[in-house]
Amino acid sequence: VSTAKSTDDSIRMLELYSRKGKNSLISFAMGDYGRISRILCLYLGSPYTYVSLGKAIAPGQFSVDEIKKITNFKK
Repeated sequence: VSTAKSTDDSIRMLELYSRKGKNSLISFAMGDYGRISRILCLYLGSPYTYVSLGKAIAPGQFSVDEIKKITNFKK
């Protein structure tokens, strides 16, 4: 995990999935520019992403309820 200062930084973090394979890699970026990478990592092979149970404790972090809505797990 690193802090993204641009969308290119987020892309570089997600590119690790193509290099490393899907061997339990968890790679995403923090911050406003990294926010989308916290979701996309789930579709690229990450077994999970880090969420908050309420207020975010890391920059760009989603709450568990937001992630459930975004990824359609919540009915």
